[in-house]
Amino acid sequence: LDADTSDWAQVMSVNVAGYSNMVQACFLHMKTAEPDARSVVNIASMVGHVASACKRTYSTSKGAVLELTRCMALDLAKDDIRVNSVSPGVINTAAAQSTGVQTTRSTYWALATYYI
Repeated sequence: LDADTSDWAQVMSVNVAGYSNMVQACFLHMKTAEPDARSVVNIASMVGHVASACKRTYSTSKGAVLELTRCMALDLAKDDIRVNSVSPGVINTAAAQSTGVQTTRSTYWALATYYI
């Protein structure tokens, strides 16, 4: 509960508005590109699909990326621009371990089976 307004603004600006700004900047080029080159891939996260303790700002922003991706897909379909997202899970690194995030194989399988 320690995130303040500036924390929220920073995370949402980078993780959500940044993707929108990128697509706006590239739109005219993508619109005239070869059909196979008309694609946007947003990076979401597994925590955008499944709630995670102590990660409200990040999880919320990644959930917003998922919704932004769906909205962009609808808006850009008329220009034959595909929009998708990928949602990586936790990667077992020292940084992840220092936050207390579970990086065990059972955690990965639990998340994977949630989507099957």
